[in-house]
Amino acid sequence: MKYNAKEEYLVLVATKELGLATVEEISELLESHKFEVPANVSLVLERWKARDLLAIQYCDDGKKRYKMAKIPPPFVSVKIENIRRMRARDMGKAIQDVETEFPEGEPIRETKGKIGNYKTFQVVIETIDPILGGTPQDGGENVFKLHRNSENVPVISPAQWKGWFRENGRLIDINPNAKAWIAYSDGVPITEPQLIHTKAPVVVQGRGAGIATYEAFAPKTKLKALFRIPFRGIGIASISDIERLFKMCEVAPKRGLGANPYYFGGRIKLVEIKETPE
Repeated sequence: MKYNAKEEYLVLVATKELGLATVEEISELLESHKFEVPANVSLVLERWKARDLLAIQYCDDGKKRYKMAKIPPPFVSVKIENIRRMRARDMGKAIQDVETEFPEGEPIRETKGKIGNYKTFQVVIETIDPILGGTPQDGGENVFKLHRNSENVPVISPAQWKGWFRENGRLIDINPNAKAWIAYSDGVPITEPQLIHTKAPVVVQGRGAGIATYEAFAPKTKLKALFRIPFRGIGIASISDIERLFKMCEVAPKRGLGANPYYFGGRIKLVEIKETPE
């Protein structure tokens, strides 16, 4: 499939400048700068999400928002107001460079009977670094809180576990699409958690770089969760594989847990894992 380099470039620059945005917010930003809004903004976003350049976050309003998981060199200093002075071939070159840095992953191919032999595990983890919340705080600008369950308890959400497994599973050569077949519960504190607030750099919507305040689980917080993992078809064949993955991530995870993990680390360690009845 052939892509329009200018449209791709516009959508990615707008996403970078907003920091965290819906399809509608990206379209509105482009309109405000008098650019013709591409008809396929959502397709562009999903294409780059599939290449792991973009990540998504579901917020309390239920909307899906996109953000750059990493800002590649062609987009570090560019601003949307400067795009009109750029040549089409320069935009095309930038898109080619980013495609090289973020190659297309293997498509998910699920053959009937291939993925299976599910086992359920209860895990207990302990935070090594602060685990930052990523849910926007009502009425607070650049203030993020931890996700809450139906009982208003701060938790690690299934979406956060999914992102953690997606990135770190590669460290032990499991199927990069394993996240699609693993099921996760909330990670719930075992005792009354100690919550802290900390600050970190963030891209502020419409204003470039800024500082955000995050609610976070303090280090040494213990949480428990359930994972349902297929032991056939994704490269995990034993509990020792899971233990090895967690052990590697104590020191140097490919991605930490929680928001802004590339700044704060978001490291965790496995305290206990045991198989539970279905």
